[in-house]
Amino acid sequence: MRKAPGTPGALARGEEEKGMPARGTELDPYTLSALKHFSAETAKLGLAFHILAYYEEDAQQEASIRLEIGTEKTVYTIITSRCVKDTIESLKRSLPILLRAPLISFDVECIEDSSHVEGYRYRELSLKIRDVFRSYALDSLRSLSWRSKEFFLVIGWNGEYAIGEGAEESVNLPLLPAVVFVHTHPGVACYPSARDIDSFAEFFASGGVAEFIVSRSCSFGVALEGPFTSECYDGLKEVASCIKKNEKYYITCINELNRFECMSAELL
Repeated sequence: MRKAPGTPGALARGEEEKGMPARGTELDPYTLSALKHFSAETAKLGLAFHILAYYEEDAQQEASIRLEIGTEKTVYTIITSRCVKDTIESLKRSLPILLRAPLISFDVECIEDSSHVEGYRYRELSLKIRDVFRSYALDSLRSLSWRSKEFFLVIGWNGEYAIGEGAEESVNLPLLPAVVFVHTHPGVACYPSARDIDSFAEFFASGGVAEFIVSRSCSFGVALEGPFTSECYDGLKEVASCIKKNEKYYITCINELNRFECMSAELL
């Protein structure tokens, strides 16, 4: 269970920007390498999500995006029918402010070709984030879920990560600027609590793109598949309220998560 944002946290203020790896948690070199790869790839994919959303909203044009990973920076190419230079310059200036965090080194280009050059839309970016999670982070978090305390993994927008332990039944953290948040549930249950879903709403509203819960027997993920709207925020709050009022109909309430076009919820 992740407690609501704003409570005193296990990370000291300032550490979230540096991405403190393995704080208070001993991990083997293979796991550290896997989590480093996961955090770097996730930050690049998450930033692509926001670049695409910013461009489409500001330029009022449908687009797709592709990314080329270089040694010093990631270059994003927007593919659309008409490139709007002012929007591209504006998003490069604005995203660090909107996401309230240091970002990976990046640049943005544009191609006026909507029919011959392939790029990613929101759903493809979301699927890739889930694939990277399965490949590089899931096993590590699953092994931690066998312990009596809950553990968390936070992926920062600078491509760094922080991992640590919470209490036996909760992780108490402030609302950190992050791409992805993961926490474990000791035992076998990986479905989110009402409090978890309340936290999903706040996390996505602050710019996050995916949350995962991992137990020893399963994992559950909620990932954005489109820009996060006020309707999606209200919908998540309604699902949390449904669980609080109708605990015996928990699964019926959880299934409501998949009626929103902006997100997808599934067992992984």
